[in-house]
Amino acid sequence: MSALSSRKDIIGLCCAKSGGSGSRSEAQEAADNEMANIQLCLAIGVPILFNRLLFVFGFTMLLTEVNHLETKFDANFTLLVGKLMEMDSRLSKVEAKLGL
Repeated sequence: MSALSSRKDIIGLCCAKSGGSGSRSEAQEAADNEMANIQLCLAIGVPILFNRLLFVFGFTMLLTEVNHLETKFDANFTLLVGKLMEMDSRLSKVEAKLGL
């Protein structure tokens, strides 16, 4: 028994219990199929979009953190180069006094 035929049977039983004719028009079945298609597209599409947004957000956060670390590294490197230049200048003065 397929899912569609069991669905029709259940709908027929519900309509028969409520005093209805037990049969549904083709327009109602088409509307149900259309709704099922829309629900299927939403059930697949919404999680895909959510995952894509999470990926973009995570990637953006990663790039922001990398840029922050790069800026911090550049500042520390510049400070280190400045200290080395200062030390070179002091050593040059000491060498000049000692005549080396």
